[in-house]
Amino acid sequence: MSQLGLLDKTKGKILMGGRIDEEVLKVEPAVVLVKEGDVLLESKTFGLILTIVDLEEEGFVRKACDWVSERFTQCYTITANSEESIKASYYDIALKHGLDEFSHWEAGLRWLSQHEEEWIILYDNADDPDLDLGKFLPQSSHGNVIITSRNCSLKQISIKSKMLKDMEPEDGLQLLLKHAIKDNEATPEQKLIASDIAAKMHYFALALVHAGSYISQQNCLDSYLHRLEQHQLVLMTKSLPQSIDNYSLSVYATWDLSWKKLDEQCKTFLRLCSYYHYEGIPRRLFQKALDNLPCEEVVETLAAYPVLSFLTSQKLEWDEIWMDNIVQTISSYSLISVEKGGTYSLHPLVHHWIRDSIESVKQRDFQLEAQSLVAIAIKDADFAFLKSLVPHCIHFEVTEDVHTNRAVGHLWFECGYFSRAYELWEPLWHQLEEKYGERHRLTLDQMKWVIAALERLGKNNEALETAESLLQMIKESFGEEDPMTLAGMHSLSIQYSNMGRWNEALQIDEPLVEMSKKVLGEQHPATLNILNNLANRYAQAGRFLEALQIASILVEVSKKILGEQHPDTLDNLGNLAICYSDIGRYNEALKISEPLVEMSKEIMGEHHPDTLYRIHTLARDYLDIGRYNDALCLQEPLVNISKQILGEQHPVTMQRISNLALSYSYSGRYNEALQLSEPLVKMSVEILGEHHPDTLDKMDILATIYFRMGKFKEALQIGEPLAELSKTVLGEEHPATLTRLDNLALYLSYIGNNEKALQIEEPVLEKCKNLLGEQHPSTLFAMEHLATIYSRIGRYQEALQILEPLVEMCKQTLGEQHPDTLRRIQKMTKIRADIDTPTSDITPPKKSSHKAFKGIFSLFKKHIRK
Repeated sequence: MSQLGLLDKTKGKILMGGRIDEEVLKVEPAVVLVKEGDVLLESKTFGLILTIVDLEEEGFVRKACDWVSERFTQCYTITANSEESIKASYYDIALKHGLDEFSHWEAGLRWLSQHEEEWIILYDNADDPDLDLGKFLPQSSHGNVIITSRNCSLKQISIKSKMLKDMEPEDGLQLLLKHAIKDNEATPEQKLIASDIAAKMHYFALALVHAGSYISQQNCLDSYLHRLEQHQLVLMTKSLPQSIDNYSLSVYATWDLSWKKLDEQCKTFLRLCSYYHYEGIPRRLFQKALDNLPCEEVVETLAAYPVLSFLTSQKLEWDEIWMDNIVQTISSYSLISVEKGGTYSLHPLVHHWIRDSIESVKQRDFQLEAQSLVAIAIKDADFAFLKSLVPHCIHFEVTEDVHTNRAVGHLWFECGYFSRAYELWEPLWHQLEEKYGERHRLTLDQMKWVIAALERLGKNNEALETAESLLQMIKESFGEEDPMTLAGMHSLSIQYSNMGRWNEALQIDEPLVEMSKKVLGEQHPATLNILNNLANRYAQAGRFLEALQIASILVEVSKKILGEQHPDTLDNLGNLAICYSDIGRYNEALKISEPLVEMSKEIMGEHHPDTLYRIHTLARDYLDIGRYNDALCLQEPLVNISKQILGEQHPVTMQRISNLALSYSYSGRYNEALQLSEPLVKMSVEILGEHHPDTLDKMDILATIYFRMGKFKEALQIGEPLAELSKTVLGEEHPATLTRLDNLALYLSYIGNNEKALQIEEPVLEKCKNLLGEQHPSTLFAMEHLATIYSRIGRYQEALQILEPLVEMCKQTLGEQHPDTLRRIQKMTKIRADIDTPTSDITPPKKSSHKAFKGIFSLFKKHIRK
């Protein structure tokens, strides 16, 4: 990472009146340091001064020196690694221009200040942070100075600077090939291999030069990457006897020069950073760890305690100045960079070198300390901070430290990495069980989190079995009203719901709400979560208005107590949108769902499970209002992401595939719908069981697709037993059961069994009106289907008496352009035309054509609830 600084100490000329006259200043072979037209700032005090800060020592800087030596009348090189070497160089300048050999070194400095020519001084390797370079700069309004250094603090004296990162990929490739195969023309295969090597070196010039030289000497282009993976420390440390650039220090040896000048605190900090990702290490990580340290029960037993005590003052408190001094010292040797937003970054190769250099006996200690520091820092942390730490925890391992495993598991869980959480929590549960016993609070609390991870991984049977066992042990050990008992009841309710046993879940949730209010308080976050759970249960039971009442209250309370962007508030908003959709208030649902998805992407991340769930809900809302293409644009990539993250057989993935199939059918893509839906029903029966509510939903969708394709017998073969199953599993008056009976009536009518269809449809419509309300979507569909059956048997007036008020209700609730409204208007128009046609001219269709039944179907509605 090289930096070019233009210092505000100029009046001299660099050809073309203070502008660089070449197209670019290039190095090895096409690395741009300065672009044409870069203006060097002017001042009345000094000549033009250019500072190049270079992490590599070799590469950019020496070629820059070659470039300027060809363009100035006098060019002087000053070795600037110490005051003594600078003074010796100025003494040589004095002698060169005929001054007395007994002159002081300052005579050379004065000569340059007084000699008005286009001279240029190259201060090479001004790396020492303690070196005061200012007193060695000529005091003049002419002349030019270039300073090369690995000390990035020199850029502080410039008001303009440019960062030059690693080489461009093509330039890095050419540099590697130049050293690896010399003047020979590289074959396409060689270029491909060299391209991989250059990428592995992060296009770092010095590393490319050394890799190329080694490859040339060993003739090992084909096998170099394998050698590097097996022996990176050896290869990067190896000094080369010969090189094109006459620079024999190895990559690691170059950095080791700076490493030796650091104190132990700086080295410890860098070693710690080497166990995190090399980019974006938050300063806040160290601050929060120290701030939270006094909150821990036994501070001295924490793995991070030794390293934290080493990085602070004796008070073991966060000290801004102390940390500033550590970082400033390290950055003065270009081993770390300070980024915007309070983060630190290391070059990937520097990062790897530091970690490689740690003694093998201490590597495990630093690994544990790095993980423990994160565990301490994330106590009560907000989601944004947790998310920022995810890249730094990717390579964390299961440790023997209970505190670390538990806390890091929570980070993974909150950020949606449920399998990683489970990998930490499951062995920890058994570790605590062995240490404290199966009924100890710590063991039981950990058991609860294992259940939560199992649930999110779709392992519902294991989660339910463990939850039942947990609740029994908690009740026996701590009584009915202990907060842990409430948590255990809440967990079991969720597992019952996931298994489709909603009535059992509801039997837990209703009394649990009152118990939680009494024990924890009405506005306690746990009470709010239990209330949210109860709203879900009411919706699953078809008690939509009760669910809406709770959801509305929860949103306002969450905003007030937790804040508008808290994850629980987002959950409550999402559930409110679902409640609006359940009662047919689609526009109100959409007003919540659309901004909620964007908010969730920003706060939680695009691939967080909660964000994916909200995208699923938004797609469902689009489907409800007839925006089928918009729904598909969300559902197709969502299904692919679910397959990658959760797997094809995860219940959530299966539900999303099922809804995608439904959207395909609404869009007329019946074959695609069928290809998804048929195997999905079989899979759901095998994984969830024939009586699971999600299996019934998938059967319902498959029957709907068959019906829309004109396969009425196939639809009936599914629809008839499905209606009976739904009565048994959910109850005769459950909204889903009513919908399936409604669909069954339509299937019977289309195979000509209108008498039986009427026997089902007429009481279904009355139940829908009484239980759901006259304007509920399911009621509107039942009205439409009854009108369809009446029209098919020639009872046009009765059909019209249903359709005319139905169309007006649709216009009010759905809008005039909604597909359901348009379809019902079309039916009403056709029936009016049929009334005006003599009865003898009407022949009921024996088998409807595809066109004839295209608009006749039942809207399927299903909500996945967490």
